[in-house]
Amino acid sequence: MKEFKSVHIDLEKGIYELSGVDISKEPISKFAIWFDNGTWSVSYDIAVTFESKKDDLSKQILEELKAINKKLDAVTPSPNISKIALMLEGKRIK
Repeated sequence: MKEFKSVHIDLEKGIYELSGVDISKEPISKFAIWFDNGTWSVSYDIAVTFESKKDDLSKQILEELKAINKKLDAVTPSPNISKIALMLEGKRIK
C-alpha cells in the first residue's frame, strides 16, 4: 500500500497529481477519495486492454471458453461466461 500525501486536480489547467506524482497519462477509469474514522484514503482503477491481431489466438480463446462453459454449466449455469463466448464469436476480439 502506498502512502497518500496529497491530491491535486485542476480541470482548467489539466493538473492531475496524486501524492506529487502526475497521473494524467494513466488510463484511470474510476477515482475515489473518502474519509473514514480519521483517515483519508484514495483508490483508483486502471483500465487495461489486451489485444491480439491474430485470428488463431481468438479461435484458441473461444475454444477454451467453450470448454470452460461446458464445465461450469454442468455445475451452475453462467450467463456471463456465455456472453463472453458470444462476443468472441462475433469477432469483437481480433
